Amino acid sequence: MASNHKYRWAWLIPALLVSAWLGARGLNADAIWYDEWASLYMAGSPPYGPASPDEILARSSTQPWQPPAYYLLLALWGGLAGWDVYALRALSLLMGLLAVAWTYRLGYDLARGSQPAGGEVDPALVGIGAAVALGLSAFFIHYYHELRTYSYHALLAVIAVWAYWHWLARRRSWRADLIVLAALAGLLYSHYFSLLIIGALGLYHLLFAPKTRGWWRVPALMAAAGALFLPWFSVALTAPPEASMADPVLREAALAPNQIVERLLFAFSNGGVVLLIVLAAAAWRSRGARTVAFWLTTAVGAAIVGNLAVRVLSELRYLIGVWPLLALLVGFGTAELARRRVSPALLLVAWGGVGVWASLNAAPLMIAFHAPDSDTFNHSYAGAFRELPWRELRRTILARAQPGDALAFHRPDAVWAVQGVFEYYFHDAPVRSTLLESLPGRDQDDEYLPGAQQFIAAAPRVWLAVDKTLPATFRLREFQRALATDYVVCEDVFDRPNMRLSLYTRRPSTPPPITFGAGIGLYPLEPLAVSADRDLTVRLGWLVAPDVPPATYSAALHVVAQSGELVSQTDYGAPASGFACVASAVSLRELPPGRYTLLAAVYDWRSSERLPGLSAAGEAGDRLPIGEFDLR
Repeated sequence: MASNHKYRWAWLIPALLVSAWLGARGLNADAIWYDEWASLYMAGSPPYGPASPDEILARSSTQPWQPPAYYLLLALWGGLAGWDVYALRALSLLMGLLAVAWTYRLGYDLARGSQPAGGEVDPALVGIGAAVALGLSAFFIHYYHELRTYSYHALLAVIAVWAYWHWLARRRSWRADLIVLAALAGLLYSHYFSLLIIGALGLYHLLFAPKTRGWWRVPALMAAAGALFLPWFSVALTAPPEASMADPVLREAALAPNQIVERLLFAFSNGGVVLLIVLAAAAWRSRGARTVAFWLTTAVGAAIVGNLAVRVLSELRYLIGVWPLLALLVGFGTAELARRRVSPALLLVAWGGVGVWASLNAAPLMIAFHAPDSDTFNHSYAGAFRELPWRELRRTILARAQPGDALAFHRPDAVWAVQGVFEYYFHDAPVRSTLLESLPGRDQDDEYLPGAQQFIAAAPRVWLAVDKTLPATFRLREFQRALATDYVVCEDVFDRPNMRLSLYTRRPSTPPPITFGAGIGLYPLEPLAVSADRDLTVRLGWLVAPDVPPATYSAALHVVAQSGELVSQTDYGAPASGFACVASAVSLRELPPGRYTLLAAVYDWRSSERLPGLSAAGEAGDRLPIGEFDLR
């Protein structure tokens, strides 16, 4: 650390930069999940908006899992920055970084205002240590890219604690009163677990704040903030049963007291619980650290006791408001050990290094206390919230869909967890789409089959996406049965461990536009497309008559330049009798930019003799054009 204490605050800059880098990596790293979809819906993101403040409040009142302040803020941000998920998630990143910066300020003010003249520890070092501890906690960084209230809630929590401490230092100031009132009311409207922080401040004020003539003003300000929250509190109390905190799944998943403490310490410290305990023990000598420890233990203790009674604390993120308090203990411990000649740079680099590693490599462990290879970040409904390649699915459909195509998605269980997400990603796709679970019918007497057939109707092609994280139900079997009548599998477009996308093509009812010999027909199925790695993707339908000798003919695809020169080709065996779809790729990686033509031929692979070809337009030859394309 710099020897000049005057500029020690400058270490906050690299801490913020590293924290911002780690958070920004996630802004576009994954698709949205159910909770993020709920935020988009509440805030009026397309296709659910625009929504006025009254409409946002009305939507929030039907599912009041949290107060509406974040949704209103997200709507304002979306109006300014745009409704792209990347831009919207940047709001969470901004709130998180502001929380880190404000934690520095709170640590500085606490250290300066809670020690005798002459000082015990360096206030700037307390702030730096707290900022590093908070800004490089992998759990906290995860919420930089979540379209949820949690980084916003942490920011309001640290502002509220700072506002109260500022009031103690400068009491009898109407400006300080307004700051406290605004901070407390804002904190209440950020999350219901705000009561933990406010309760801890209230108890501290009751027991330890000097009983001066103006002492009563803080309780009055807390009561006023509560009064401002009453309109929403009455909404929460009258919520419909399905939106209440009495959810049996949540109650069953409620954390035990030992789990709360263990996971809190483990997640905050990136697994470095021993170092956290050492720093907290060293911090105990400072009066400011003991004040923080009182707030922290009161808030966590209230959470534990309350959870024993109502069993709603099922997710560690609900306690993210105490993250700045834990960070302050690290800051005080770092400054105290520095006073004893222990290098603060060594301590903070060790802490920060583990945080960077955990953020890059072990986020699921930090997030959900699961195994490091888990992709689950929700403790309560773990099976419902598996990461799925929604964006890859959307990109594929937008790039390849043709008029009349249909898209069906099979989610065997917890359909509610993906229904909104599916709608969000495909509301504007040029296909008609459905979840298989939305089609009517039970698994008896062919009840489900008519609905599946009606959805397919006369679609020229059907895209079928299947969630592979759960066992398939009868709906997939019956839908594939409906497809089997008139469709063939063209290809598995992608097959990931968590999702498979298959393309089905309808058997043709019209004569082929190109024929070879007496019984082989060719149907171009998609426009020619050059991939980013300069491969020409070709999808063709082949109709082979029953009397064509099997295993006799091969197909050749030739790329020719404008000069007529053959510059690339690929070959494969002609399909067996019937209709089949074949996808192939022709490499163009060595070719210069220009315009090229793709020709098709069919030949006897033993003699290399080509079959005569004829197009619907009357063009004849042993090689016939499929289409032209530009290579850039």
